[in-house]
Amino acid sequence: MKPKKPAAPPKHVKSAIGEKLVKAADENRLKQLKELLGARTIVVDYQKENSWSALLSACHEGHEVAVRMLLEAKAKVDLQSKHGCYALYLACEDRHLGCMRLLLKANATIGLRDQGGETALQVAKRD
Repeated sequence: MKPKKPAAPPKHVKSAIGEKLVKAADENRLKQLKELLGARTIVVDYQKENSWSALLSACHEGHEVAVRMLLEAKAKVDLQSKHGCYALYLACEDRHLGCMRLLLKANATIGLRDQGGETALQVAKRD
């Protein structure tokens, strides 16, 4: 009989491993990101106090390999911050085409809106 995985803490509870995951994605520390994603208790969609997840941070910085790793680990592609920011929105805002492609292949919702009512497509059309 296989041992059960320990229950992961809820994503809204401050977690040292969750904080490390977001920081690793933000700073493109791929080796550390891979190790953390392999942890049995990791919450891939953990959101820091500012409500940003590892996927949001990686997309904002344009870290394509990190984005791919997080999506493969089943990060929620349409997870929004408390201000309505989401991965595709940030990738479009910062013109990270590789990240946009990965998110769209992962079925990111094109029509999702931020708190101001703006979509990623509208952001991408800006000058």
